Amino acid sequence: MEAHASPTASVDDSEQRKALILQEVKICSVALRALRTLLPRFTADVTGPWLQRIDTILTRKPTRMTIAVAGETGAGKSSIINALLGETSLITTSSMRACTAAVTQISWNDEEGQPYRASIVPRPVGEWRRELELFFTDVRVARETADDDESEAGVAFQQIAAVYPQIDLENLGMINVDTLIEEPEVSQFLTSGLQFEAETAEELHQKIEGYIGSNKTHNNDVMQYWPLVSKVCIYTRAPVLATGCVLIDLPGIADSNVARVAVARTHLEHSEAVWVVAPIIRAASSQSGKKLLGDGIRRQLHRDGIMNRLTFVPSKIDEIDIKEILPVLEQDPDFAREYASIESARKEVMETTAAVCNNLRDLKQRFDDMTDQAKEAHSEQKVYKALKKLNESGKPAYPPMAQNHRAKRQRVAPILDVSQPPLAGADIRQKLDELDELRDRLDDECQKLAIKLDEAWQEKKDGEQKIKAYREEAWFACVRGRNEQSIKDIQRDFVQGIRELNKDNSQDDKHGGPTEDVYDEQALARMLPVKCVSARGYKKLTGGMQGQRVAVHFPNIAATGITALRDHACQLAEDKMLAADEAFIDEAKRLLTSLRLWCIGNDGTRGLAIAAFVDEPKYRKFVDNFIKRLFEITKTTMSNISNQIRTKVIDNLPCGVLSGSEKAIPTSSKWTFHWKTFQAIVRRDGVYENKQGAFNLNEELSEPFMQKIDKNWARTFNHAISRSAVAAAEDFYAAVASFGADFTKIFSETAATTDQVDFEAHLDRFIKSLDGILRTAIQTIAEEQRAANRLPETLVRSNMEDTYQTCSLESGKGMLDRMRLHIRRHLEKDKVTIFREIENRLDTDLSNMMKRVKNTVLKQMSLSCTQFRRDCGHLISPRRHDFTNGDQEIRQEIVRVLKEAQTSFDSLSTPTAHDGLVLTNADPDATLGPCLELVLANPRSGVMEEVVEEEGENDSECSDRFDLT
Repeated sequence: MEAHASPTASVDDSEQRKALILQEVKICSVALRALRTLLPRFTADVTGPWLQRIDTILTRKPTRMTIAVAGETGAGKSSIINALLGETSLITTSSMRACTAAVTQISWNDEEGQPYRASIVPRPVGEWRRELELFFTDVRVARETADDDESEAGVAFQQIAAVYPQIDLENLGMINVDTLIEEPEVSQFLTSGLQFEAETAEELHQKIEGYIGSNKTHNNDVMQYWPLVSKVCIYTRAPVLATGCVLIDLPGIADSNVARVAVARTHLEHSEAVWVVAPIIRAASSQSGKKLLGDGIRRQLHRDGIMNRLTFVPSKIDEIDIKEILPVLEQDPDFAREYASIESARKEVMETTAAVCNNLRDLKQRFDDMTDQAKEAHSEQKVYKALKKLNESGKPAYPPMAQNHRAKRQRVAPILDVSQPPLAGADIRQKLDELDELRDRLDDECQKLAIKLDEAWQEKKDGEQKIKAYREEAWFACVRGRNEQSIKDIQRDFVQGIRELNKDNSQDDKHGGPTEDVYDEQALARMLPVKCVSARGYKKLTGGMQGQRVAVHFPNIAATGITALRDHACQLAEDKMLAADEAFIDEAKRLLTSLRLWCIGNDGTRGLAIAAFVDEPKYRKFVDNFIKRLFEITKTTMSNISNQIRTKVIDNLPCGVLSGSEKAIPTSSKWTFHWKTFQAIVRRDGVYENKQGAFNLNEELSEPFMQKIDKNWARTFNHAISRSAVAAAEDFYAAVASFGADFTKIFSETAATTDQVDFEAHLDRFIKSLDGILRTAIQTIAEEQRAANRLPETLVRSNMEDTYQTCSLESGKGMLDRMRLHIRRHLEKDKVTIFREIENRLDTDLSNMMKRVKNTVLKQMSLSCTQFRRDCGHLISPRRHDFTNGDQEIRQEIVRVLKEAQTSFDSLSTPTAHDGLVLTNADPDATLGPCLELVLANPRSGVMEEVVEEEGENDSECSDRFDLT
């Protein structure tokens, strides 16, 4: 049986790794700051490069993981984000969905003061001016429909009147756009936006709701801000944001009725992860994994190479029809057995409870009968006590007449039977004794029955609770079963969508051929995160729905899925943060080692150039050949990448030109809009949206071009280039294996000093830095190609601008046909020119991109290799500087800092603790903490005060994780 690691052990290892990395970050940071204070004290001008490297390493910004949360209106995005933040009303659909397609960005509040802040970012002044001009044109052209909220003119007038309530249709023609822009309140908002602070989420929500909410019941005499809003930034101290996670609530990307495709795509381009939210009822439907995004967005993500950064979030998992879903779920044998077991236990409890109820009814009947008998005995006793008094007073005590059941129940006073002889005193006393005995017996039996009744009632209540618990368990089993089935369906259909994208245009693929797909489909399916959640269930369990009856039955908070989604967000941010921390540690340790080698070299008595070793030029050439080999690998890699872009992408652009020009006119022939909609579209350069949907004529014209080059584009930028970087890394390490073994052997055989440096670890970090340079270059290429693959749409829009303007001037009868004719004639004339321009521009931009990236890589390689060559030179042949006595003391202080840093690394006992300096004469009993302890132990150095002052000055540049105090 295959062994698996314990999840708990895995979590513990992860937490330990994070703690150790943070400790190493602190050690490196404090050590570098101490060195940054010591080095400027040298009178000799030799420390400039060291100071520059230290400043470069220390001036790093905290990492941010931007997560774009996308989905159609009503999918539950806002509720999910509230749940992730641990809030109930910070973000609400009604207030955050401004009609200007404003996005909402939620990030960590790192400022002092109130725990909640918000910044409302206005639209650029020029954009609002252009929008006003379009609004006025819409209203003037179709003034008769301005009262219809669904029409283009109606929508335009709503936004004008919202910002300028003094305007009405009658005086619209007398209004000047410049006058409206310069209105004080509007001008001030467009210039500076708005900022708010609050003590609670509810308070912040109330403050910003009036500025960004689109409310039809709003006072018509008061200005509204929602048409002017571009972006809403909210800052809070929710734990999920503490590691750098930034949540971006995007407008809808799949629902055509409210789609904000342009806005969504802009943010998708710059987001590092994308969450697609959809109600599970839709997410579990056929082929959901490839349909939820929509073809346009799916293709764009495919080109951008971020399909592997997607997370699907089926929401509202508490909305379930058991009768409808059960037959589907029972097709799974495991679920069928589980559900049958629950139902069997429930039915057994129901039968038991039914028997208890029957017994309870019997007991209740017996108790009622006993109670009636006791009451009758009590009534009869009262009668005989009265007869006893009559007898004792010497009066005749006639016996009572027999009463029927009705009279007894109505407690009618008994009638004495005077036809019977009076009762004797002894008879009355005997009757009273019998009644007393009967009452005692009845009271005793009633008490016993009361106990049995209480027990039966409790047993019935327990049974009903068990039945309820089994029903809830069955409900949750169905929810969980549907979740599991939905995850499988989404992953399967998502892979099918990837397969379709990979096969698009494969028949006409000039250079691709039947090569590998861009993605490993099966691996992508296994790794595709799907997180089923219920924000309503989470809200109920956390007390946010008090007083509301909600039929959700999750056993605990974790079952709602919100905890898992929150952990997923934190993990994404932590992974990026730890990767940045590890890179910081590598760079810092590399510098510390280089500085240690420099100190050794400036000792004048250490190094390899001692009496037993005199062939210095030979070993300098040995190092130079190694560096030359690294440059050859780098140049070959960059050339391979350039060739791949040239042969697979640029040389394939003519196919896109042919496809785009051939399909331009057929594409435009499909534009059968209403004349008002068509004119609204052309007035906005081909991009418009209304209640009928989102329209982008430029995208439709450019899409055939992009579809033709899609496969090679995605394969090259998202797969082949990364493989080239991996191959280069393998070549780097192969060169290191040869060089490192020989150089370390020479060093170990020749060195005659006890102050040694772990040169193998230093060499490994040097190669990691070169690998990092290449990986950064690949990331730069990926980011720039995202802008490049959006260029065709931009260029089509630019080329069509004059034609759109001509169309917008049309009016009167037959204007729709004339607008379509203008576009057709333009495309007939310039369709080839349009796509040739795209080809030439992409060729130029991609070629220039590769030149810039190659030059940057070679420059960074040169700097890194120069420092490594210098480090080797300090070992091979020290160059002693004529330092003054003061400089020598400072050099000794630097050595002390380096030794103390290594002592701190060694004390961590981590796998990386020995990948830095190995100081064989370091005191093993040293108990000092990070390097600041060294300064405290040596007040005469004066470093303590300067380090503290340096930290105070640079707190803004340093992550909060560097808790230097």
